[in-house]
Amino acid sequence: MKTVTGEVLEQEVRFLLKTLMRDDLFGDEITLPEAERLLDSSLTLPFAEYCAFLTKNNFIGVERTRNLVLVLEGGERLARGEDDDVLRQALQQFFTHRITASNPSASSSTSMPASGADKSPGGKVPTTQFINLERHDRYTKKNLIGEGTVGHVFHGFDAILQRPVVLKVMDHIFAFVTYIDQDELRGRLRKATLSQAQLRHPHVLPVIDFDFEQESPEVVFAASEGGSLRDRMGKTPVDVALVWVAQIAHALGHAHERGVVHGGVKPENVLFDAYGNVQLTDFGLSAVSEKGTETGPPVYVGTGNTSYMAPEQLRGGGPSPASDVYALGLLLYELLCGELPGRRSPLPSEVNDKVPAAVDAIFDQMCMDKVEQRYAHGRDVAQALVDAVDGMDQDRFVLFSKDPVPPAAPSLPAADAPDATGANGKSDPSGDDQFDPGAGEAPGPA
Repeated sequence: MKTVTGEVLEQEVRFLLKTLMRDDLFGDEITLPEAERLLDSSLTLPFAEYCAFLTKNNFIGVERTRNLVLVLEGGERLARGEDDDVLRQALQQFFTHRITASNPSASSSTSMPASGADKSPGGKVPTTQFINLERHDRYTKKNLIGEGTVGHVFHGFDAILQRPVVLKVMDHIFAFVTYIDQDELRGRLRKATLSQAQLRHPHVLPVIDFDFEQESPEVVFAASEGGSLRDRMGKTPVDVALVWVAQIAHALGHAHERGVVHGGVKPENVLFDAYGNVQLTDFGLSAVSEKGTETGPPVYVGTGNTSYMAPEQLRGGGPSPASDVYALGLLLYELLCGELPGRRSPLPSEVNDKVPAAVDAIFDQMCMDKVEQRYAHGRDVAQALVDAVDGMDQDRFVLFSKDPVPPAAPSLPAADAPDATGANGKSDPSGDDQFDPGAGEAPGPA
């Protein structure tokens, strides 16, 4: 990857504009997704960031109805090699953090160092390499989904790519976790979020963007149209429940193979796409606020985690692939039997006669007290289900093409729905786009 300097940005902006103006490539009209597919791999920074820059400075326009891109007069001048000073000043104002983070020792002529107004409190230049979510007006908050221990979750909209998203605003985190230095806490949040962002799997919810330098850290996720597993408890056919457990197991296996432990598997963190397939989220978030042994027992972000914790976690041990397997075993039992198991609970097939008897042994091994007696890895659970359950195979449980248990109502507002939140982010009782608490969830409790 190229070093991000002012010169590189200037060259790529002109290249992008010239390409957008080529009728031989696109004809008379070009859509944003079409341009992104063609150009993204040729650019140092993501195409979406360049679009945010170009639209903010009126170099391009976007016709929202059909998502078409139009190069405006100012952009045409840049494409012809004119307005050098105008372009450089605009790049300096917009991409300061990108250039500083990638090339901190660059000279002022090419690196465009941050001005005093762009520095964070204390004179430090923010090190985030992602665009500021609010400053460039890319993401718009819609209606409130819910509130958790550390903040709020909103439906949102990506104005550049014209698609719904989910915004997690951690506006309570610093009041909730007062025993950890704020810089360290921001670093922990960033590490946990990156661990999920770096996973590429159909059953892991994609992270689109984040910003942990502003007052309230924010994360942008892909939209999860199907709500959460908590919404679907108690009404799931056995065959569908086993498919979902296998999907979660595959997502965990993918993470475990890459050294990523979830640490907080629970129904609220199991979301669904519009087709009824699992999208696991909040990897690593449960341990962000852990105190550590020198200051006391661990404390975890969120609520309800202890119900799904493995015995070694309740004794103060850290999360591991085996503890993820244990939590998934509890979730399997709850899906099949309608409640969490106790110490002397009957086996799943004894509670629900539709459960194959072979599932009992799988559940039992997932929830062994001793770590060494459990399945060691998410994919081991998935393979055990394939081997034990008649009719289950790799092709069947990877993806549904139609939601087998659709939610009661759509959980996402239309792209042009009115914004039901005021300037302070709180729900506006006068808005027409009020959120129905029973309609679905988004990335776990905040």
